[in-house]
Amino acid sequence: MKKIHLPLTLALALTAFAQAAPGPLRVLFAGKGDEAGGKHCHALMRELGRDGIWFDYVADKAALTPEWLAKCDVVLLDAPREDFPALAKIDAQRVVAADFAGDEKAWAAAGFLTPLRAKILAAAGEARRQEYEAFLAQREPEKREPNPNVANYEKRAEPLTFQQPFS
Repeated sequence: MKKIHLPLTLALALTAFAQAAPGPLRVLFAGKGDEAGGKHCHALMRELGRDGIWFDYVADKAALTPEWLAKCDVVLLDAPREDFPALAKIDAQRVVAADFAGDEKAWAAAGFLTPLRAKILAAAGEARRQEYEAFLAQREPEKREPNPNVANYEKRAEPLTFQQPFS
């Protein structure tokens, strides 16, 4: 009988640990399904992804299920809330609306990203924010440096940098 209890206890402990483990913030980006919505989401993915804020994109209201919502910490709206009936069942504090005024340069600017990042962290809740910050603190820092071996095919004013390998 003891042999059965040990694997069961171990499995339950590992399940609890996996659910409580800190990790990146998961944001569900609910867009209109047009080209602009895709560009908005892509800009945020590019700018916030390295900070451990990850995005899933949805435009189809039928695809937005309670199971999918349960996997996300925050919902970021780039479409009217009424377009997504499933959002009626979640806490309104978990939903953030974004105003994508201007062009892509404006969306990548600190004046847009910093307040939006703060809104996302607030919407995630205090406990989840603390887990996220613990996750960031345990990560090895990214080291980048200019390197002439990195190609600059796009003729950027500031070429891409070389990322040093992680340990």
